[in-house]
Amino acid sequence: MRYLIAYDITDDRIRNRLVKILEWFGERVQYSLFECELTEAGEMELRARLKAGSFLNGDKGAVFIYPLERGSVSKIERYGKATFIDNTAVIVT
Repeated sequence: MRYLIAYDITDDRIRNRLVKILEWFGERVQYSLFECELTEAGEMELRARLKAGSFLNGDKGAVFIYPLERGSVSKIERYGKATFIDNTAVIVT
């Protein structure tokens, strides 16, 4: 399942820790916005890391996780320098 994850964290140290976690799971599409294609296990691991890092604690800022339904993902439009996670590519070695 694909997720759009946004954050609003003002503390540089906490924000940098969060960004490292999100970069592991997905791709940054804007400064505070990531797209992540997660398996069920990946989703559980991401949520566990967010909880362990206290990122879901409201006094440190906010993290928003928006699930994107399969039908809506194909309708996403990107303009300008927007990046795109292309899951249709095949690498043959």
